[in-house]
Amino acid sequence: MEHLSGKDVVVTGGTGALGGVVVQRLEQAGARCHVPSRREGVDLADEQAVDRYYEALPPLWASIHVAGGFSMSPVDRESRAGFMHMMEVNALTVLLCSRAAVRNMR
Repeated sequence: MEHLSGKDVVVTGGTGALGGVVVQRLEQAGARCHVPSRREGVDLADEQAVDRYYEALPPLWASIHVAGGFSMSPVDRESRAGFMHMMEVNALTVLLCSRAAVRNMR
């Protein structure tokens, strides 16, 4: 199961439950996984931090975006601020990471 041998892959959210399984399977297939984390100073909603992270990587084969979150509040109790936070966590991070990944791949 080495069909990804030597391939570099970013997995955002790779320290979480779902992302951890994705990393495990990719590594079993031979990929080298890069997992950005806040503990290492990578805020995926920070445009400059994301760009710096991807620029420092070797040429990528793929970038998989599993990072995200959700609000547990019912829609009739959700605030604008809570909704905007979910957009940042789930949509903005994908845009910034996808853009940086494409730049790396080119």
